[in-house]
Amino acid sequence: MGIYPTGASPYHALDMAGNVWEWVSSRYYPYPYNGVDGREQAEPALSRVLRGGSWYSGADAARAACRGHFPGERGGGTAGSA
Repeated sequence: MGIYPTGASPYHALDMAGNVWEWVSSRYYPYPYNGVDGREQAEPALSRVLRGGSWYSGADAARAACRGHFPGERGGGTAGSA
């Protein structure tokens, strides 16, 4: 904790991102976003979106805008369980 002190919020909060990747409900499709292309379907998918980086990622990934993907319904040391 506290390994990116330059990333403190205006309220001096640290480590608000980057502890583990966070799953979002969307399937991994390329941008631009299109809400009717099937990415929001609840059925299992090959890949789901992960956001925010993890303790193992570099500083550039420790932000909500950082987007990756991983096989759905699978967790690991740097991604929580879906």
